[in-house]
Amino acid sequence: MKNFRNIYRLILVLVAGYGVASCGGSTGGSTGNPTSDLALSQPLAERDIPPFKDSTLRVDIVVNSGPTQSFTFLPQVDPFVGVSGIRVNENNSINIKWTEILNGFDVELSEQSQNFFAQGSILIDAPHQSDQFDYDNDGVNNTEERDAGTCVWSAVEVCLDTGIDIPDNTTAGQVTPIPTVTPTPTVTPTSASDSGLTDIEATLDTTIVNPGFLFDYDNADDIAIGGEFSSGISNWGAQRATLFDNNGELCSIFPLGQPVFDDIFFYAGPSPLEPTKRYSIEFDLRADRDSVVLFNITVLNLAPHRTQLLSVGEEYQSYILTYQHFDDFFQSTVSFRALPHPSIDTTYCIDNFRLYVER
Repeated sequence: MKNFRNIYRLILVLVAGYGVASCGGSTGGSTGNPTSDLALSQPLAERDIPPFKDSTLRVDIVVNSGPTQSFTFLPQVDPFVGVSGIRVNENNSINIKWTEILNGFDVELSEQSQNFFAQGSILIDAPHQSDQFDYDNDGVNNTEERDAGTCVWSAVEVCLDTGIDIPDNTTAGQVTPIPTVTPTPTVTPTSASDSGLTDIEATLDTTIVNPGFLFDYDNADDIAIGGEFSSGISNWGAQRATLFDNNGELCSIFPLGQPVFDDIFFYAGPSPLEPTKRYSIEFDLRADRDSVVLFNITVLNLAPHRTQLLSVGEEYQSYILTYQHFDDFFQSTVSFRALPHPSIDTTYCIDNFRLYVER
């Protein structure tokens, strides 16, 4: 086989001031659940492989035999995630699997396992195993198929005639398709009411307070790219959530979990913040249960410049949030976060996203 087992890299960085120490210097014996930063290098990042430049990728990480922590990356988005469960100043184990989303289906690429002692900066450089992922059983693993431009699911390369590489009826069971319609699970939450709100969500104040100025739309430009999602969901990303294009709207399946705010989606396109400039951010938002969403304009890991809690229901509601920037010039991130429900996944959808800036 080619050297595919050596062409991935994963750098693990334990950031003392931000991850471990921010939880009171937690060690393996504490009851805390510190988050440590992972800077990931995408599969084949150091090679000029066109298929992976335009691919949505997912990484599944298991630390110390704990629960799987999944993160999804859109094309051209730098993979940077926070994982929990690493025990500081102790021996740890980590298992990593990379998957490509190809034509709406999962294509598993490689797995990597390593033991390490968590102190300082750690290099995760165990060999990647790819040969176990050979969906068409032709002796060429999925990673090599994608590199060569051949078919993942067909040993006779039938897909090259159609130009679309998708599983047939006999192999489709090997993969899990991304949903193409909004899931509608039966909601039986442990909530404060029958509305679907959790106890914590029901206590949050979602009153919208905008700065005291009148935004001049006649003297403004919309700098958002693809905000109507008619051309797909590029320029958007998520970490734990799974994004999909639902017939011209961006939707996100947000997994159940502990009540900690996490991204349901974020806008990865250009979002410049210029001194004294005024901004208006507009969008339509809905969910498959009554919920609360936290809107943020953030620069890297700094405190958010603009935050707003939003009450979200099963029908689309339109929101207009304004902001005036008084600090230095920044490239910011517009993100939408939510609290996981304790017992069910929640699906959120957004449409008609606009990012206006006054000239």
